[in-house]
Amino acid sequence: MNETTQEIAETAKITADRMKEIEKVIVFVKEVSKKINMLGVNAAITAAHAGSYSKGFEVISKEIRNLSGTTAASVSEIETVLGDIRQSVDHFSDQLNSSLLSLNSQSAATEEVLASMEELNSAAEMMKELASSI
Repeated sequence: MNETTQEIAETAKITADRMKEIEKVIVFVKEVSKKINMLGVNAAITAAHAGSYSKGFEVISKEIRNLSGTTAASVSEIETVLGDIRQSVDHFSDQLNSSLLSLNSQSAATEEVLASMEELNSAAEMMKELASSI
């Protein structure tokens, strides 16, 4: 039981480590989203300078900014879900550690009971031998 609990604790740690890797990817995607937004703004400025000759470019700049906004919103949702998962993993890990401590304590108590039973058994054997010798 103790071994299984320790394996579960290790799995929780691995999960927490993997979540850190996901957070790094999220930071990267945020940076890309910001850069895409800047490209969209620059494209809009260029389209405005070009006037009526750049209607297609203006549409592209709007789509680029929409893509940036959608990406930022998706990243925000991912961060929220990841935060919820992190809280769950942390809570699970805390409960698991508490269970492990309790299990260790119960194991020690069981060993003490077994030792006492062995002593009682030895005492009973001595009394049996003593009674049979009388």
